[in-house]
Amino acid sequence: MKNKSIKDILNKSSRVFSLRIISIISGFFLMYLITNVYGAEGMGIFALSQTILMVMVMLSVFGTDTASLKYSSQYFSDNDYRKLNSFYFSVFKFVIVSSIFISIIIFFIKGELSVFFNKSLLNHSLFFMSLSILPMSFININSESLRGIGKYSLFTIFRYVLMPVLTILFIYVFNNNNDLLIPIKAYAISICIISLLSFTFLLKEINFFKYFSNIDSNLNDVVKYSFPVLISNSMLLLIQWIDIIILGYFETSNTVGIYSVVMKISLFSSVILFSINSIVASEFSRLYSLDKMVDLRVLIKKSSKIIFFITIPVLILIVYFSKSILGYFGYEFIMANKTLYILVAGQFINVLCGSVGYILMMTEKQNIFKNIMIFATCVNIILNIVLIPKYGINGAAIASSISLILWNVISFSYIYRKYNISTIWFIK
Repeated sequence: MKNKSIKDILNKSSRVFSLRIISIISGFFLMYLITNVYGAEGMGIFALSQTILMVMVMLSVFGTDTASLKYSSQYFSDNDYRKLNSFYFSVFKFVIVSSIFISIIIFFIKGELSVFFNKSLLNHSLFFMSLSILPMSFININSESLRGIGKYSLFTIFRYVLMPVLTILFIYVFNNNNDLLIPIKAYAISICIISLLSFTFLLKEINFFKYFSNIDSNLNDVVKYSFPVLISNSMLLLIQWIDIIILGYFETSNTVGIYSVVMKISLFSSVILFSINSIVASEFSRLYSLDKMVDLRVLIKKSSKIIFFITIPVLILIVYFSKSILGYFGYEFIMANKTLYILVAGQFINVLCGSVGYILMMTEKQNIFKNIMIFATCVNIILNIVLIPKYGINGAAIASSISLILWNVISFSYIYRKYNISTIWFIK
């Protein structure tokens, strides 16, 4: 049964992996398109606007996306559609209010933000981003709910595949090489379309309208679980994006554009981790709720080993062909070769430690993970402020890698002490 379970997870992960590869190739082509048509400055404005949007969406969903994954998995496995729909409706109402509130704030302070970052185009791009907060929030909620009920392919399509594909399509439709805001506009339109599609598929899968008349809406349990998850996700997102924000303050749009490309190349090494996590996260929650700790231990060990051995070749290829990969985006990107090495080193430890974040959040230890992430984020911010003025993008990469290694190692240590489970495959 255990071998069958692992085989099933591998089969599902392979489908997710294939879709993720499509999304990554599309994402790289999108970066290539923006950098070659609109230059590093265009890429910088796009990356900074995208970062601000992601931070605002994170605040809007308030951790309910991860809560949707956890509770959708539990209610769906129990065939309790009434609770599943009640939970979703509670999240739906909450996200509408929070997203509109944050959108209004961004709309009125977009001028001040453009002055802070000393980038006039940001004022116009944030107008489109403010309109995108609500639909992007629902993409997060709906896709995580689909993942919770076992629709892993739909989760990957809505969360990762369609975004770069549609954005590329609309850039070609607008076909204006002189307007640096075209990528932003294409991105915003894509978000709205994907949001509507995600609603169509999710509501059908959870039989929402069949149970609509019998729905009880209660936000108390949602908020109780989601708040520490919000803090954890906030810190995790900040660790990923704060370097771009601080670079945007100290450096030019060109530098921000170069760093954002290098960072996304380094993240390619974690595609296996993502693919496995897409499947096992809901399994962690299910096995823990059933108190099947032996099966949970086996799942963690097996998935960690798979992640490690499949990812190592990817890491080696990125390092070996780093100059060729960077040169694909333009000669000025090759100068960031050392930056890529630093970021890949952090990703190596991230992959080695396995699914530590999801293990903690899916086993009712979201408060522990929250505290770990707060500490790591504080370290990250301090290092960015200290290192970026002196070392530029290399300083940002060092800060990012150190904080990534820090929260992974601390999380691994806690799981090992608490459950006597090692997420590093060769440690018993």
